[in-house]
Amino acid sequence: MLKSINYYSILLILLIGNSPLLAQEEGAYNYMDEQEDTTRFFIGINFGAFFANNNTAGMYSGTPGATPYGIQTVFNRQEYQQIFNNYFQHPYTIEEYPNDPKYNTAFEIGLHAGYRLGKRWSLFLDFNTVQLRYEQAFTVAINDPRNQQVGPTYQSIPIFGKESRIHVNLGVQYNFYTSNQSSAYISLFGNATDVEMKSNNFVVNNQQYELFHYDFNLPSQRIGGVGFGGGTGLGYKFHLNEQILADLYYNLTYTEINLKAGFQEYGIQNGLGVRILWAK
Repeated sequence: MLKSINYYSILLILLIGNSPLLAQEEGAYNYMDEQEDTTRFFIGINFGAFFANNNTAGMYSGTPGATPYGIQTVFNRQEYQQIFNNYFQHPYTIEEYPNDPKYNTAFEIGLHAGYRLGKRWSLFLDFNTVQLRYEQAFTVAINDPRNQQVGPTYQSIPIFGKESRIHVNLGVQYNFYTSNQSSAYISLFGNATDVEMKSNNFVVNNQQYELFHYDFNLPSQRIGGVGFGGGTGLGYKFHLNEQILADLYYNLTYTEINLKAGFQEYGIQNGLGVRILWAK
């Protein structure tokens, strides 16, 4: 019993003797304290997952409401009639459009710069880019008299979309927790989002067919625009060494996605990732 008490007493003395609190009281050097007093600028990269709001995903569905030059228009084009007739072989109709339009989770990457105003407050600027993908299917009903079932045969046709977004966030961070090697913060920021449709098409028999969203009298026009909003976030920074920090973050942004008239929707976008920052 005495040996056990002595063992734990020695262990407790060793832990207290090596604690940051005692080191500070004895005036030991701590480079984190010095850096906290001298560091002003932060710059680095961020990367993570982006979860887009689906309010504008329906633009890629090919329905008459999304574009007058959608799936049905392509099926009715005279130059494609024989191709589709040969492929389906029997009378066919569009039975169902994509019923759950949504974007895939995307990879976001960008740059981050910050300026520390004091121990608690910092200004920051984010410049991020993300490539969104839409992957759904519509259904074609084929009236094949040889099938062994009641009613038509159904075939799913894949439909795709690609969209580019650039996010710029400008705001402030407030450290509600700080220690020698880490800090936790909340952020508030304004947002500008530039969005552009890159492509929209479906595939039949390994052949790609484009859907059009522009005025044929203005074929060079850009499908997209800039929207504005704001957001908030949470983060946790910790030192990897004297000058390199890791920053785990979550951002919630409420902003306008300005694709075109009729598809200018406000919605909540979510981002989750990590930054690698260089402190100067």
